Amino acid sequence: MSTLRHISKAQSRRLYKYRKARKEYLEEHPVCEVCDHQRATEIHHKKGKLGVLLWDKRFFLATDFECHRRLENNRAAARAKGYLLDRVAESNYRRETL
Repeated sequence: MSTLRHISKAQSRRLYKYRKARKEYLEEHPVCEVCDHQRATEIHHKKGKLGVLLWDKRFFLATDFECHRRLENNRAAARAKGYLLDRVAESNYRRETL
């Protein structure tokens, strides 16, 4: 029998913030922002998931499953179309403020 992996309180808070932001964003953007016709079910993080970028809705992109996979598998094309952005060098995005 395997044991369940413990999630720290800090990780639990991060996941709570992300789930809340994800739900709100998908409610505000119900259609895929890439193809503009499928129902959005996933969040693409245009700047990654490091620190506060995990729940920063400014860098979210609502996508359907297929569009999200295309973005993840074709990173150069995603970057060219603005769906993938460079992370900011500022330290405030690397540091988490809870």
